[in-house]
Amino acid sequence: MGMISTPKPVGATKLSQLDIDVDKDWEAKGISNLKEIALAMAHGDVNFRAAAVIEKLTPRISGQYLKTQGINHPPMWDDLPGGRFERLFFLDIPAPPSISLAVAEDHSGGGFTSDLSLSIPAPPTISLSELALFDQLYESGDDGDFSIYGVYWEAQTFTTNQAHNLEIVEVKCRLVGSAATVGNITIGIRATSGGLPTGADLTSVTFAASDLPTADAWLTKYLTAQALTAATKYAIVIRASNGDGSNYMIWRKDGTAPTYAGGARCLSANSGVDWTEDANTDFMFREGEVI
Repeated sequence: MGMISTPKPVGATKLSQLDIDVDKDWEAKGISNLKEIALAMAHGDVNFRAAAVIEKLTPRISGQYLKTQGINHPPMWDDLPGGRFERLFFLDIPAPPSISLAVAEDHSGGGFTSDLSLSIPAPPTISLSELALFDQLYESGDDGDFSIYGVYWEAQTFTTNQAHNLEIVEVKCRLVGSAATVGNITIGIRATSGGLPTGADLTSVTFAASDLPTADAWLTKYLTAQALTAATKYAIVIRASNGDGSNYMIWRKDGTAPTYAGGARCLSANSGVDWTEDANTDFMFREGEVI
């Protein structure tokens, strides 16, 4: 009886011998442009169907939600409807009641209480601060700061979501040096032209540098209400004209990977006459109205 031989394989015998076209157009029978799924994806990215390929959407600040913009438009991250609320409570709780006993001498050999008193403090008081509705804010990625003094002014542009009365501005900041030397600080709201602050303040608040925190913290200031138009770019402009290189205000910023899409840092070295945009930096800020 003769030997039975095993047929030799024909074609590729190893996976490494296959030539795989990862960017092949399967003529509506499969997925095209697979490279985007594998490359440049980070933890938390979201894939979505764009016009012809699969694209990614990178997360922004925490607390936002994924919002559809309708057919033929990509999704986007957005703040919760109505903006962001902040409410502050201050509860003053008094000490518990105290009982005091006075002991008088009794010559019969014992003692007795001559007086019994119960001290009841005033009832606790609860105060509620202003309720603020923020239209625009950026508060993540805090990794550095810039100094504000003399002719060196700083600004952050922002684009409104809804029409509203701007009445409150919050910035993350601190004081360096002597508050008396720095003197007064002004935070103003200005219109923009070509993405840069322009014109005089639409509304502003001026306060003593002693109001600044001595460690990095949020500072809240109230301004005379100014009506802002929806989908319009404005600027928060801060200056401390009497400060110097040793006594100044610090404004905290994200200079590594800023994600605020509605504006950017702007700087002036001649007291607001000329401005330059720094597209790689966003300051920490909040703006909105009191309700």
